[in-house]
This record gives sequence, structure tokens and C-alpha cells, in this order.
Amino acid sequence: AWRRQAGAGIPHRSSFTPRAVQPFVGNLTIFERTEPHRYRVRLMGTRVAGIIGDMQGKFVHEALPRDTARRWTIALDQVLFALRPARFVNTVAFNNLDYLEAEILLAPLLDEHDRPSMVYVVTAFRSGVAAAPGVDQMLSAVKSSGYRS
Repeated sequence: AWRRQAGAGIPHRSSFTPRAVQPFVGNLTIFERTEPHRYRVRLMGTRVAGIIGDMQGKFVHEALPRDTARRWTIALDQVLFALRPARFVNTVAFNNLDYLEAEILLAPLLDEHDRPSMVYVVTAFRSGVAAAPGVDQMLSAVKSSGYRS
């Protein structure tokens, strides 16, 4: 959808109507740069929010652990600096979600003043080895029993 809207340039945020993003709106997040290295989550799809937590309306540095917020900010900054899309495949590194892999497309968007100040992000999650219910409690019980491997 981003490439189709982009043509030869960077598309405007307004190009992405609810109808245009309907097939993947649950996986869509839109970040807005409010000042250098500072991003607010303008839109967060329900699939993304259901997995990592709803951050819509919040600033990245307030909603995420410090190291995670720093990594996200670097990626968002890079996309707006380069003015071209980027793709990442990474393990989710917070909220005990390290059994999930995220494939992420980030692409720049123009705001209503034709400035590249927004980033369009589509995320697909895959689980590698799912955490089984009760694993943390089981590991704690084993450790407290004095078991050594």
C-alpha cells in the first residue's frame, strides 16, 4: 500500500484512508515525530496493541523500557533521515515476549505541511517457541529446590 501511494515520492499521511489500510489496519502503527528524537504513537492497530500493549497517544520514551525506546527511536530517525523504507526482522525484546519474532516495515510519510515527520509501520508477529503457561513458576520451584544441572 505504501509503494502504491508513494509513486515516485513519499506519500502523505492523508493518502492512507481507512479503506486503503483496512486489510492490515490491525498491524499498522503510525508514529509522529514531535521534535528531534521524540515520537508519539498516533495510531496503533489492535493486533499490535494486543501483543505489545496499547501505546496510542503516548510517547515512545514514556511507553517503553529505556533500551527498547532508544532502539525504536534510532530506527524511526533512520527512516526519516534516509527518506526511504526499511525492513527489520527482530526478536521482541521486552514484556517477556522474547519467544516472538517481529517482521517490521517502516516507511516515511509526509504531514499536512509536506514535511517528512511521520513513520508508517506494519508489523507481523510470528512465534518461534511459545512460552508455555507456568514456565516461570516451574523454573522458580526448580531453583528453590537447590537443583543443579
